[in-house]
Parts: sequence; structure tokens; C-alpha cells
Amino acid sequence: MRKVSSRTLFLAVLLLGDPWPAYTQPYFPVRELFELWEHRFELFERRGPRPGPEPRVTLPGEGGIVAGDLVILVRVPQEAKARRFLAEAAYWDPRSKNWVPAGPLGPEFLGSTTASTLVPSDVRATLNSTATRWRIHVRVTSPPGNWGSWREFAWEAATPPKWPPAAPVKK
Repeated sequence: MRKVSSRTLFLAVLLLGDPWPAYTQPYFPVRELFELWEHRFELFERRGPRPGPEPRVTLPGEGGIVAGDLVILVRVPQEAKARRFLAEAAYWDPRSKNWVPAGPLGPEFLGSTTASTLVPSDVRATLNSTATRWRIHVRVTSPPGNWGSWREFAWEAATPPKWPPAAPVKK
């Protein structure tokens, strides 16, 4: 006589019905799990969803002056577990006396609790070459978060090198 495999026995029990008496079957607490789920959902509704990580721009300094390439340094709390950031800029239009959104300052950049990126001065020239008063803010895109507060600074063109270059002194 051949032995019956456990798979065959399991399939027979499923197809033919349960041959064991009810008192030997394990108890599965469906109602209690449902009540626990409802309780957790009520707690979530009362607290509301957790806000996403909000980055803080630490460089350029508030009211600082940047000449040439712009270095942006961002910090987030350690529990944020941020991986990607996006910087957005606006410039001051003196004619309309209003901030004009300039859009993103390049692609997303990588980081963790601190992140940095370099925005070439060419980007400034393409967005608005005459604007000197700028502001930026950064957003965590992975995991999705909120925009940080605006940081205002002066961004000027790089000073051109003196021409002709100084000749070496001959003795």
C-alpha cells in the first residue's frame, strides 16, 4: 500500500469538507480584528495624516550674495528618510513689484539628511539675466513631502576676469 502525500490529504480535506469536529478547529478572531482596525482608523482620523518632511535651506544664507554658480545645501530631520529633492526659484520683478515664479532649478538631486546641488550661472541667465533678487525653496520628492520655507538672497553674474591678464613680472 502506498502512502498518501500531505498535499493530497490537504486537497481532499478542502474538497470533501472538514472531517474534524468543530471543537478541534482553531479559532480565528474576525470580529476582534475588525474592531481593532476600526479603532486604529479612528485614531488616524483624529490625528490626521503625518505631514511629509519639510526641508530647510541652509545655503545660500538669508540675505546673502551669490556670484556665479549657486550652491544649495538642504537639511531635513533624521527621521524623514528623504532620498530626492527638488529646488524651485522665483525672482523679484521691480516693474510689477511682485515675485515671478521661475520654475525648477534643474532636475531632482539625491541626498539623505543633508543634500546639496550646484546650479550653474547659465541657468540664472536663461531664467532672467537682469534679475538680482531671488528666492528659492526646496521640496522632498521621495518620500513626498511639503515645500520648505522660502530663502531670499541676491544672485549676480560672475565677475568677468580682467582682460588682458596680468603679465608676469620680469627681473
